[in-house]
Amino acid sequence: MISAGNLTERITLQKPTVTRGGDGSEIIAYVAEKTVWVERVKTSGREFYAAQRMNAEVSEVFRIRYRSGMDTRWRVGYGTRILELTFIDDSGKRDGEMILHCKEVV
Repeated sequence: MISAGNLTERITLQKPTVTRGGDGSEIIAYVAEKTVWVERVKTSGREFYAAQRMNAEVSEVFRIRYRSGMDTRWRVGYGTRILELTFIDDSGKRDGEMILHCKEVV
């Protein structure tokens, strides 16, 4: 069970919405679904060489109160950063929590 005292930071959960452009192509936009309190569990980073240039990737792990209906198509807004959801661990559903694994490629 998550202790309210550990939920010290805020993230915005962003849900994808699909519309059609004038030429029939899909356009994906993200809508702020909910801002929630989180426990920031872990941060890590790495540099890698791809597409003939050096890139940096930052990973974040957040623990939040359980929310149904989320999947890895969603994004997370964290301060001024936008993070992709790479994995959602909802094995703590019974305890009312889930863990979001996110990454930002810079």
